Amino acid sequence: SLPAGWTNTGESVDGTTETTTLGEIAITTTTTALANQNFGIEQLPETSAVTATAMPNTNGDTPLASTPLAGTDADGTVASFKIVTIPAATEGVLEWDDDNNAATPPVAVTVGQVISVARADSLFFGPAPTFIGNATFTYTAVDNAGEEDPTPAAYTIPVTAPTTVTVAGRVWSDADGDITQNGTEAGTNAGSSTLTVYA
Repeated sequence: SLPAGWTNTGESVDGTTETTTLGEIAITTTTTALANQNFGIEQLPETSAVTATAMPNTNGDTPLASTPLAGTDADGTVASFKIVTIPAATEGVLEWDDDNNAATPPVAVTVGQVISVARADSLFFGPAPTFIGNATFTYTAVDNAGEEDPTPAAYTIPVTAPTTVTVAGRVWSDADGDITQNGTEAGTNAGSSTLTVYA
């Protein structure tokens, strides 16, 4: 049997496919060299685990372009990625820019969705307004021979509560922008108030 991370892709003898048993080729021993015996094995791609930049749960649709889907292939190239699971509805909605058009809104990603390497940075995530924690989905890399990593990797999106700050002192409308209350610029004593900042 093959070591972990390898697979049989089909043998060929002098360009003719041999399908009797994967990984085996029936040959007749002779005193001459046997050429063009292709056992059809390849190393499977590896999918990379990714953690996105943390975002507050008030963000709405947020691009994940700075932390794209990723993977490697030792004997070829990664051609695409396949979504295996999506975040739970209580965590939020995973979306992607399916038409590569910033003028149109992203659409929801579905299980089994295939995304090309060229579009690996096209995902968005809209956190659920009440969710705090790690939203996750899993995906696999697919190589240029169409072989898929059998061990999906996790993509983690940390979701936090909005930042709160305390404001004390006088609040006014700074009409002339000089950072000084003067003239008719009305104000009020704020006392000490806690504000929620949506960053």
